[in-house]
Amino acid sequence: MSLKENIDMVKEELNQEEKLFESAVKTERFVKKYKTPLVSTLVAVVLVLVGKSAYDMNVQNSITSSNEAYLTLLESAEDTSAAKILKENNRALYDGWQLQVALKAKMRPN
Repeated sequence: MSLKENIDMVKEELNQEEKLFESAVKTERFVKKYKTPLVSTLVAVVLVLVGKSAYDMNVQNSITSSNEAYLTLLESAEDTSAAKILKENNRALYDGWQLQVALKAKMRPN
């Protein structure tokens, strides 16, 4: 290798390192400038995800408890605690159950 090739190779390496350093400085400036909005956005996203997860769990628990209450009412229509749970958690299912009970009572011969 000649001296000129060695010098060109060193210049090329220095240019690449300079570009890398320049990129790192730009990134550091960007992060310093927008640190608060970036952190705030990250916190907001985490809070939204946690909130959505909690809401989904709450909805699932409500569905499960209303289904259990409905099954209990199908076995024993006099269970007032199951009726109350069903009425609180799923009003439409409660109304359907009441209609079902009323239709059965009407169809029974007196």
